[in-house]
Amino acid sequence: MFNSRSLEVYLHHLRRALSNSPSKLETIALVLMSLNLYGRAVWLALEGEVLNPAVNIISLPIALLMTLWLSQATDSSVSSSSLSSESKQAQDLTKFKSAFFSKNSCSLYLLQIFVFSLSGLGILLCTSAFFRQDMINTEMILKHEEQLLFLRNLFIIVEGIGLYCLWSAWLWRKYILFPITIDKDLSVFSNSLEHNTENYKSNYDLVGQLHYPLSFALFTLPWEAVLRNYDDSLQRISTDIAVYLLDLIDWFKFGEIIQVAYWDAITIYSDRFYLIINETCAGVNLLLSMSIYALGYAWLMKCTLKRSWLLVAYMMPLCLLFNGLRICMIFCLGHFGDQALATGPWHEGSAYVSQALLFITLGLINYGLGAEPKSVKHDP
Repeated sequence: MFNSRSLEVYLHHLRRALSNSPSKLETIALVLMSLNLYGRAVWLALEGEVLNPAVNIISLPIALLMTLWLSQATDSSVSSSSLSSESKQAQDLTKFKSAFFSKNSCSLYLLQIFVFSLSGLGILLCTSAFFRQDMINTEMILKHEEQLLFLRNLFIIVEGIGLYCLWSAWLWRKYILFPITIDKDLSVFSNSLEHNTENYKSNYDLVGQLHYPLSFALFTLPWEAVLRNYDDSLQRISTDIAVYLLDLIDWFKFGEIIQVAYWDAITIYSDRFYLIINETCAGVNLLLSMSIYALGYAWLMKCTLKRSWLLVAYMMPLCLLFNGLRICMIFCLGHFGDQALATGPWHEGSAYVSQALLFITLGLINYGLGAEPKSVKHDP
């Protein structure tokens, strides 16, 4: 009969299994699941459900290159380490574990709970999202509705977040929990207690660095297909920002008064020119592109992962502001010039101008956040 004792034994064995180094079968399963999700995401991008498929297609290759780059240094350091005899290794390992656990028993225990929870959350998200997608695909065969497409893309994103959790737990188990809690692989320890502690710290830093490629891989998911459902709200917000900036130009009286007015929520006009802010000007492409650029900038500037996601969070409102600035520039080109000027090369050129200004703003924000401790910064 299932009782509390059985549950305790089950959780004990499950915790030990999660503390072990990931098996080859588990790793292959995660790789196949990731490739399957990547193939479906790329298929959606090439089918036309996103207007900027390049972000979905290149994200995973970039993540793989970064992972190989980071793993190469670890492999070389392990292969060059000197190994003592097996009995001596066992003694050193016991000495190391007793000293390390006495100082960090609480933190290690919390880390085991965190990895256990992360694995459980990842399995829950992946399985529930996968089966929900199967139900949605069956419904889509019978009826083609916009809401079903939204739900399908949303659950693909949920599945991707679940895989992120599983890969994160995989990294913690491979580089942190396994070398400390398992005795059978003694070759990862040398005969110096200080050297063992240093190796563990370097592994801890490596896990943080390898979460950078995982963050890049998240952009493989069809975020744009989901965000496009909010185009109407984004168009209205961008229009309001553009009108505010145009009124600001009139207030400063830099030249001829524009006197912009609303025709409807997404159409503005003056006595010379009118502009309709359609779906392509909603700012979704700018948001996704600048988010992945912000991660790349943080990587090159050797920021921590926490700082990089903080910069991405800053990009969200800034992209709306600068998208409104771009609309303002296009309207000025049409009002003070003509329609050919507003719809010509400078129509696309205004996007590059707004992105350049965003890059400058990104650098200023990073500078304003202050310097990070050198000990927590990664080395690309």
